[in-house]
Amino acid sequence: MKLRILLVILGLLNLTIGFANETDLKCQEKAVECFEKAILYEENPKIFNPSKARKLYLQSCNSNYAKACYNLGAIYAIGEYIEQDFNKSKFFYTKACNLKGSILGCAGVGLLYEQGNGVKQDYKQAIQYYEKACDINESMGCNQLGIIYKFDDYQKENYPKALKYLEKSCNLNNAMGCSNLAHMYIKGLGVKKNILKSKKFYLRSCNLNGSLGCFGIGIMYFKGEAVEKNILKARQFFKKSCKLGSKKGCSIFNHLRVK
Repeated sequence: MKLRILLVILGLLNLTIGFANETDLKCQEKAVECFEKAILYEENPKIFNPSKARKLYLQSCNSNYAKACYNLGAIYAIGEYIEQDFNKSKFFYTKACNLKGSILGCAGVGLLYEQGNGVKQDYKQAIQYYEKACDINESMGCNQLGIIYKFDDYQKENYPKALKYLEKSCNLNNAMGCSNLAHMYIKGLGVKKNILKSKKFYLRSCNLNGSLGCFGIGIMYFKGEAVEKNILKARQFFKKSCKLGSKKGCSIFNHLRVK
């Protein structure tokens, strides 16, 4: 399941509001089915109903379906259509993290500790959760570890560890992991500067719909680094970066628009 569906914001109703008994029973017996129905209420504009989606996620989570618990953690962490509540976010992330066979949630808890949201900021705890996440191939955990070891106020930079975790994150198809890895190579952080490798990882990030990766490739075509200078291609990558949410990508794309 694509990560984007894990961060869509759901309803406004109180957690205590339940379904009819028949729906409750179905969710207890078919947690996956309830999870998939919730996604339909999120993504299908014809039946869009974040309240129903959230309730279905809750029923699915109560039946120990990790993806549903993770989604609820994301809902309360972001708080777009519901009041932001980091305590509830931590509860659902932690439940997802602790469910047997789950690779979800641990990185979410780590992020709360790293940023001090709903808990006292604690980098040691954050690293422990990120390591747990990365050990079970949760790409976000690997990326966050790479960032911490790359440049963080908590401790001295450790570029070999940063490379190790960012490489794993990128190999797990995490767009941010790939763009962060590209930055290591273009700046020569812990490795010999290698523009070609940087291009490779920026392009991979962009193909995974990472705005930073598209922006990085755009800069390369704009400057003629590792590729022949090509303003038209640069504009194409800046445009994609913009569509993926990069303000810098939008700014440069608009500046380069044909008059």
